[in-house]
Amino acid sequence: MNLRYQVGFIQGHLNFIESVYQKLLNKHSNSFYSKKYLIKIFLIKNLFFIKILKKL
Repeated sequence: MNLRYQVGFIQGHLNFIESVYQKLLNKHSNSFYSKKYLIKIFLIKNLFFIKILKKL
């Protein structure tokens, strides 16, 4: 599996997860719980890209 495909796949997958949590956040905008999860998603997303960049 080439790297460009891998990055694209992970990016697409994370964008999907992010959109799901964004919908949750809109439903429960006052909920601290969903905001905490959204922050986790952004942290996980950054970790993935750091790992991929290190492979280059």
